Amino acid sequence: MHYVEVFSSRPAFALPLFVEMTLFIITFGKSKLHTANCKLTMPAPLPKKYLARKDEITSDFLLAIDKHLDDIMQERTTEMFEIRDLADVLHIHPTHLSNTIKLTTGKAPCFFFEKRIMEIAKELLEQNVPIKEIAYKLTFDPSNFTKFFKRFEGVTPKQYREALAEVGLVAV
Repeated sequence: MHYVEVFSSRPAFALPLFVEMTLFIITFGKSKLHTANCKLTMPAPLPKKYLARKDEITSDFLLAIDKHLDDIMQERTTEMFEIRDLADVLHIHPTHLSNTIKLTTGKAPCFFFEKRIMEIAKELLEQNVPIKEIAYKLTFDPSNFTKFFKRFEGVTPKQYREALAEVGLVAV
């Protein structure tokens, strides 16, 4: 069976013959056009290990965030990582990391990083640690920490602590 025979019995709603032949050539290569018993088949699906790679990258990224922030809190390091530094730890390109995280979770990598920083800041505020000390521990200047906190929580760290005190979760 030659390529003419393969395309001669196509349904009326099919793509134009030229488009079908081009797709056939792209998919199977020119060498298969003249071979006997040509059949149109779908390419093999990707192995599951390739599909699972994005989940592996996401998991490794979240673990790297936790490890780095633990290092910050234990004062094993004094420099806050950026997304490109986390990508280096994972041995992948920052753009690939960003695209993979967005594809897997629907959110940017910085969302998870900042969310985790906010969780730590709230825990420290609940433990009545001075705001200035929290800022320095998280490698912020105190005024920048207040702006950062307010951007995510809607209130300043002091207002957050006062709200906790009203509820009785922390003593001021």
